[in-house]
Amino acid sequence: TPATFDAHIGGWIRIADKILKTFPVERVVPGHGPPGDKRALEKTLSYLRLVRREAKKRFEKGVPAKRAAREIPLGVYVEWMKPDRVEQAVMKLYNEFKGRGEQGISLHDARGG
Repeated sequence: TPATFDAHIGGWIRIADKILKTFPVERVVPGHGPPGDKRALEKTLSYLRLVRREAKKRFEKGVPAKRAAREIPLGVYVEWMKPDRVEQAVMKLYNEFKGRGEQGISLHDARGG
């Protein structure tokens, strides 16, 4: 599961899309975690898009970030999860939706505090 507490998720999605469309990617070496293949990057993108789409729906309804994270149906990604990662992503996405995408979240919040 991607660690997103200091990432710009929208930027991550745009860049990864561009890489996949522009280059004949065979191997991906992430900043953290084991190297993977093109499919690993595609799965990560699919997960991030799902979380962004579902978080946006809840943000627009005024649902608090922590509650939104609990409500998101993860489907096949539920087995990937470290418990705090969806909450991290939703908190970061809420910052992006507010125009504060460069703002990180605290380590306390990143750990589910």
